[in-house]
Order: sequence, then C-alpha cells, then structure tokens
Amino acid sequence: AAAAQHEGAKRLGDQLAESNRALIDAQSELARTEALASLGEIAAGAAHEMNNPLTVISGRSQILAAQLTDPAEKAMARQIVEQSHRISDMITALRLFAEPTKPHRRAVDLDELLDAVVAEVRRRYEKPLDIKVLVDQGLGDVHVDAEQMARAVTELLRNAAESEGSAQIEVRVQIDDADDRLNIHVTDDGSGLTPHVLAHAFDPFFSAKPAGRQPGLGLAQARRLVEAHGGTLTLENGHQKGAVATIRLDEWRGNDAPQIAGTLIPPQAGNQPRRDVA
Repeated sequence: AAAAQHEGAKRLGDQLAESNRALIDAQSELARTEALASLGEIAAGAAHEMNNPLTVISGRSQILAAQLTDPAEKAMARQIVEQSHRISDMITALRLFAEPTKPHRRAVDLDELLDAVVAEVRRRYEKPLDIKVLVDQGLGDVHVDAEQMARAVTELLRNAAESEGSAQIEVRVQIDDADDRLNIHVTDDGSGLTPHVLAHAFDPFFSAKPAGRQPGLGLAQARRLVEAHGGTLTLENGHQKGAVATIRLDEWRGNDAPQIAGTLIPPQAGNQPRRDVA
C-alpha cells in the first residue's frame, strides 16, 4: 500500500510539473503576443507620422541630386535619398513583422521554389556559395504561400551564408513518418551560435553583426511568416559544429490531398540529393 501510494504521489508530481511547464509556456506565448500587438501599434503609428517627413526628405534630395554639378555634393544628396528609403523600408519591415499578411496558400512545387531561392541568394554574394539541396522523393506539391515561404527560406540561407566560418550549406526537406509533418532544415558548418545569440536570435533588431550592417529583422520576419502558416521555426547548434534552422509545418497538404506520410530521411543517411547547387 505504501509503495502504491508513493507511486501515485510520483505520478501526481510528474503531472503537476508538466502542467506547470505548460502554464509557463502559455504565459510566455501570451506575453509575446501582447508585446507583438503593442509593437504593431507602435509601428503603424510610426509609419503614419514618419511618412510625410520621409517623402519630403526623399523628394527634395532627389531634386538636389539632379541639379547639383559637383560630384561630391551630388553623391551626398544621393546618399540622403538612399538612407531615407532605408528608413522607410525598415518601418515597412517592422509592420510586416508585427502584423504579417495572411498566407494565400496554393499548390507549390517546392523543388522550383528552392531553386529560385538559392539562385536569388547566390546573386547577393560575390563569393560562390556551396549549397546542397536534398528533398524527399515523391514529395509532390506543398500548399503554402510561395512568396512568404520563399522569403522565410531566403532569410535562413542568408543567415547561414553569413555565419562565421561557414563554407557549406545544406537544405534538407523531410516528411516525418510519425506525424506527417514537413520539416525544412537549413544547416551550415560555421562556428555555431553563442547562448546569448540563441536566446535573442528572433528578437526584432537584434544582430550579432557590427552595428549598421543589417537591421536585424531577417530571422524575426522569417519566424513570423512561418507562424502565419501555423508552423514553427527553431534555431539550434549542430551536434558537431555550425547551426541548424528548422521550419516545421503541420498544415502543408491540401484539403483534397491524400494523407500519406513519406519516408523519413535520417540526417546522416546516405540519401542521394535531388541536385547540388554550387
């Protein structure tokens, strides 16, 4: 009887601990949702108030750039135009982060989407990028917003490409046998991430790069776009080196698509890639 009572108390303790964890997670998500709502209101107000001054600054500086003859002065006027556009773009990005557009899902060939994304990322860098793409055979179409998902994957590839010491990037698409979830892993072989970076990687305007390099909205935007699809985006260090960003999508099949799970490709399996994009 004492043993049974002890076992019952242990189970009750485990259930209580699990309930406490769930409560903490729910409270954290609620706080994050409220913070995003406040951020959206601030961004909307800032965009409204700054729009007219930025329009004036941009318009006047463009006129100056056209009229000035001195090369140095013309360059400074053009710089004013560029920086005013940069501020405008940052405000727009912040609004999209706080209030992402609802996805317009349609059947998308993920192979073609990844080809386009990889090609676009390669155009942004002078150095050649070694990117390997591996996709589950027989995946078929995925039902997502092609533009939003492309933006999310683009940000993950850029983050991997700019990781210190990164020379190779792998994009692996898998269907999980257990729950039919679609997983998109973006792995690099860089130096990995510090605990501080892992804790704040998805915070708006956070960047581990020197000030002025980037606005620090890439990963934050990518996460919001994935969440708008009902999915999750996580970031962690690899088992040996580098970092792994993972998009997980539960609702990726069309309503009329057969619910047939694909073959799970173990991370270290000898699977042949669909193609290598160097």
